[in-house]
Amino acid sequence: MQLLAGEELLKRLKPHPLAFLRYWIIPIGLWVGSVLLGWLSSTDGWSGFEDSVGGITSTKVAAALVLAVIILAIWAVVGFALFFSMRRQWVFWLPVLVVGVALVFALDPPGMQTAYSYLIAVGVVAVIYIEVDRLTYSYYITSSRIIMRKAFVSVRERQVRVEHIQDLVTHQGLLGRLFNYGTIVPITQGQIGIGDEGKALMTGGGVRGPLGRAEAGAGVAVIRSKRTPTEDPADVLFGVPDPTEVKTLLAYSIAESSQVGELRRIRALLEREGIAPTVKDEKGPGPNAPSTSEGKPIPREGGV
Repeated sequence: MQLLAGEELLKRLKPHPLAFLRYWIIPIGLWVGSVLLGWLSSTDGWSGFEDSVGGITSTKVAAALVLAVIILAIWAVVGFALFFSMRRQWVFWLPVLVVGVALVFALDPPGMQTAYSYLIAVGVVAVIYIEVDRLTYSYYITSSRIIMRKAFVSVRERQVRVEHIQDLVTHQGLLGRLFNYGTIVPITQGQIGIGDEGKALMTGGGVRGPLGRAEAGAGVAVIRSKRTPTEDPADVLFGVPDPTEVKTLLAYSIAESSQVGELRRIRALLEREGIAPTVKDEKGPGPNAPSTSEGKPIPREGGV
């Protein structure tokens, strides 16, 4: 990160180690699935299920089917728990599903042993990925800007000038209060930092004809939209340690920037009116410089 002329770095932050705890539902779900597979393979009903599948590779076919069902179930639970949708995670879960089923058929150990070993391994990989992803986020607070930066393979950076911030929203859950971390959302004049949360209510009706078939119908949909602060780690100060201190630091920076901006506006207005000096040189103050009652020019201090 490169500072501007006259800019000072006040604080450098990274998300707290527990800030991404909600994403641990992914490895935990995988490990629970592996325990479930191990339990199923030890029950009396498992042999009957293998026999019902039939074929030479009945053990592997049965294991692949159960593995696929468990992965899809975890995908659905995690998707709606974190993102309210399964579509945003298909890049991760679809390869997990395809590779898992392929390994069950390709490797020599019994199908169920391969299946639950695979879920354990994917869970460990998910933990490593979550921690690496957390470390890719960096937040910089300077005397004039807030910089949110994510850098791994590609770089994504958002900058907000402190004089444009209208509000600071703080989110701190139970764990955040216990371990002193939280999320700070800087909301600007252009509503940057705000997202849409929509809810839809639909109703309808119809008219049946003589044969019981629907001949006419109508429906009404009402959509409610609410503007709420976003919590994308790339757009906010996500899960930063000691959010109260950080928010206080930002509040002082915003107040100081507002005062400086106001003084500059007053100075510009005075110069337009011909009251303040517009030219500075080594010969002294300009012809319109204000003077004392004795006619001596008032010495100028450093400009704002």
